[in-house]
Amino acid sequence: MKKYIAIYTLLLAVMLAMFSSCETETSDNGDLDGMWHLMQVDTIATGGCRDMVPDRIYWSFQVRLCNLRNLVKGPDVFCRFEREEDMLRLHSFYMNDRQGGDPEVTDKMADILQNVMVGSLDQTYHIESISSSIMVLATDELKMRFVKY
Repeated sequence: MKKYIAIYTLLLAVMLAMFSSCETETSDNGDLDGMWHLMQVDTIATGGCRDMVPDRIYWSFQVRLCNLRNLVKGPDVFCRFEREEDMLRLHSFYMNDRQGGDPEVTDKMADILQNVMVGSLDQTYHIESISSSIMVLATDELKMRFVKY
């Protein structure tokens, strides 16, 4: 009987040590975290409006990593992001190509980012509004409306 109590106590101690050594990384991104579907883009200079639903562009945010995908034309890229109050900065872009080593997006290939509505390798957006279901981002040229998917 003492042998079983000793084994039980040892197993309990090991399990408690395993659970206490794990750290859970949390995010302070608030409503930004999650998957967003680009619904509409407005051109500020001309007042034009384009329905983006058929393009199937999705932005997904989690902790400090963002996945940008255009399911019609490509690409599928990852990038780092920083959010400070009403500003969102995307930078450090990498192609989602595990077998190819997830190559960095360089100046020579930066034009592919336009397919996911990113204009440069270091892009900043003004967050006009964000809630648990709607996000509006703007640059000097464009205003983009997203819904949480």
